[in-house]
Amino acid sequence: MVWQAASVIAVLLLLWFFIRLNRKNRQPRVKITRRKQLLEPHVAAFRKQLAQALEADFEVYSQVCLAELFLCDAAKDPLSRDLCQRLERTSVDFVLVDKDSASISCVVALVHHDRPGPRQRFIKQVCEQGKLPYLQFDEHNALTDKDIQQKVKMLLEPTIIVDKPPSDDVKVYLEPGQDRQRQ
Repeated sequence: MVWQAASVIAVLLLLWFFIRLNRKNRQPRVKITRRKQLLEPHVAAFRKQLAQALEADFEVYSQVCLAELFLCDAAKDPLSRDLCQRLERTSVDFVLVDKDSASISCVVALVHHDRPGPRQRFIKQVCEQGKLPYLQFDEHNALTDKDIQQKVKMLLEPTIIVDKPPSDDVKVYLEPGQDRQRQ
């Protein structure tokens, strides 16, 4: 009876040893394949147009992590730690960096049909809280380079635009004071 108990214990120990050895040497069963393109075709096309429109003033970076744009001081409570982790997991579509000063100028997001999703709403909220300008473009609306330049400049350098008055307006000329005395 003792021999049977000893042999069962020995078999169990050998089985445990082989299972443990197998777990250490086994590779995970995840199929990893290489991406053919870093950006989707419509995002790459918009990046090219954005870089072309703003090439004189800004450099365009794509897929930048929010944690690289903002500093997060996580307190000990779980909500602030979760927020910092979400910043590390979320990336923005484009970041405009000033060519002269290398400072972060603006965050640009692409949205589908002018409806921002939860990711874009989170990015906008973080940018507003961090006081970083945020601009969104609809990826399906074709914009000219001039339209893109105008939107970026209006966001970064707000100005007042006065429309030119039409030429059909009535013009009133005031006569000098000397002409009044003659009458």
